[in-house]
This record gives sequence, structure tokens and C-alpha cells, in this order.
Amino acid sequence: MRNTLMYSGVVTNIPVECMGYLEFPFKSPLSFLAHEEVLAFYQSYANHYNLERVVKFQNHVVNVKPVQSNRWEVLSRDLRTKTYEANIFDAIFICNGHYSAPNIPHFDGLDKFKGHICHSHEYRRPDRYKDETVLIIGCGPSGKDILYEVASKAKKVIFSHNRDTSRHILPLNVIQVGDVERFTEKTVQFVGEVEQQISCVLFCTGYTFSFPFLSVDCGLSVENKFEVTPLYKHLININCTTMAIVGLQICAYSYMYDLQARLCLKFWNNEIIIPTKAEMLEDFEAERKRRKETGNNRQTHLLGVDQNSYLRDISKIGQMIQMPEVLLKIYDDCNELRVQFPNNYRDFNYTIIDDQTFERTSN
Repeated sequence: MRNTLMYSGVVTNIPVECMGYLEFPFKSPLSFLAHEEVLAFYQSYANHYNLERVVKFQNHVVNVKPVQSNRWEVLSRDLRTKTYEANIFDAIFICNGHYSAPNIPHFDGLDKFKGHICHSHEYRRPDRYKDETVLIIGCGPSGKDILYEVASKAKKVIFSHNRDTSRHILPLNVIQVGDVERFTEKTVQFVGEVEQQISCVLFCTGYTFSFPFLSVDCGLSVENKFEVTPLYKHLININCTTMAIVGLQICAYSYMYDLQARLCLKFWNNEIIIPTKAEMLEDFEAERKRRKETGNNRQTHLLGVDQNSYLRDISKIGQMIQMPEVLLKIYDDCNELRVQFPNNYRDFNYTIIDDQTFERTSN
């Protein structure tokens, strides 16, 4: 996590009780923390386990390619000395996250628009939008957070999305509209609605997956910007099983990434038997079919309501301890709070009583 990639007012939208690790939880009286405090937690985690001794800083991975015996050659460039180095590894984790390649949908006329265009990835503070008429596209967590910040400075905010915000108390200078149809030099036309004059566009439309360092013979591809294929359990490269991508999913729990890493290590150390390629492909296709039938096939790795069953599944496969039920309950309770109190759900705090029960209080 880098401070420079966070907008100034960002606060966690899930309780930190769900964001720590079984062996290293957050220790805070508050459940929703500013990003600086979350960064400090991960720095303390790294210090506790002395992780910096095995990290090569200021090294850019240029290329990853398979070599004989299912091993991997990694070519990296030292940004200080400008020199290249190649190393061979028995197995490889890809952990480059999914918040670095902004997704900007195509709209007719956007290339002709003369105003300011920005993605939430670049957004830092609302001052840039003082007295502007701003179009915000997208109603995810970042979109809603940024909406309130921008509205505090802008003359008018046009909020384009297709979600239910009936419980939200929106600022008076915000109007809600549907999908964008096209842009002109100074205006935007919405589907079935009145054309609006705008001076800025702020895309809060998420991210695509990007692995520019993977060679074409790694056995993976990104389809439709949002699906990495073929992966067993959203994790293991089915074509080259000594490669795994940890953290593709947008998930509430850091525990999940810990479990994913532990599962891979058990496979690679022969502590449990990895399924055959045919078995993994069958599981992969069955999951694809199920998601298509339930209408949840656009963003393949967005687990949503399936994340708890996924956690139980990989815990069972890896013969690992299940995540405490209380954390699943806290997350579900927070989801309810977010619906009931969309403007101030962060005013609540959680206290874990035992593995099954918790207490919720308000500030």
C-alpha cells in the first residue's frame, strides 16, 4: 500500500476486525480507520515478521517466463543501478493487486470533450472541483465517498449510475441520472434524459487486470478485461501449477489472502495432493457455468455473497483452520448497517467477544 495512491479522505469501508490476520489482528478501539492507520498496521506487520530482509526494493519485474521442470525465470531491473538480473525460482506468487490499471469505459464523443477528465485512481482532494459542474460516473464505494467530497466544493454534481440510493441523504447540489449515451465538447447526453452541460468528468468505474510482465507462454490470459483464465479456485494457474495469483478477488478479509498463500504452499510442498489438470479444468468450467446461470458472470473474480463459502471451500481443501465465524457475522452485520445508515455506518464499532459473538456500539 502506498500513501500516494490514496485520496486524502479515504477511510476503510469495512471494519478492521475483518482486515487483520488470525495471528496478527488490528488493535484499535475504532473499527473504521483512515488509510494512514491501515498503512501503519501493515508496516508493523512487516516489522514483526522481519519481512524487509527478504524484499528487494526499487526493483522492477520486467518479465516472468516458464523454464524447464515447471520453474520460472524472473528478469528484474534495479532502478538505482539501471542493471538487469535474471533469477530462477521453483514457484511464484503474483501479488500485484488489482487497483493499478484504471477502467475507463468507451463512450461516443469522449475524445472530443474539452473539459477535465479524471479517474478515481488519480483523485486526491476535492479542491480541484471548486465551482465546477462535475459528472461522476460509478456508484461503488469510492464513487460514493468521492461524491460527498466533490459536492462540498463543486457548483453542481451529476451522479450517473444504476444503483438504488434511496436510503442515502445526498447533498442538495447533486442530481442523479442514468447511463451516459454520448459526450460533446461541453455536454453529456444521458439515455432517455436531458442533455447537461458539464466542465469535468470523474470516472469511478473500477479497474481492469494487468500483468504486463507475464510472458505469453505463462499459460494465462485476461479475457474481457475482468477475467484471468484458467485458474483453479481463482488462484492456481491450471496450465502451470507452480504459479498462483493471490488477491484477484475483491474481498473483505485479509484472512482470505493468507489462506490462499497457505493452500498453495501445501500443494507445492506435497503436504496435500493437487488435483489433476482435468479435475481443475472441470471445476473451473463448473464455476463459470454457475456464475453465468446466476447472472454474476461479468466480473468473474468479484465473489460478493459467495466469499464466505469460498473461504470455507479453500480451508477444507487445504485442511486448514476455518476463519472464526464471528468475523463472517461482523462483515454481514456491517453490510446491513451500510444499507440502513449509508451516510454514517462508520460511526459504529465492533468488539469481538468470542469466536461466535460480537458487540456493536456507536461513537
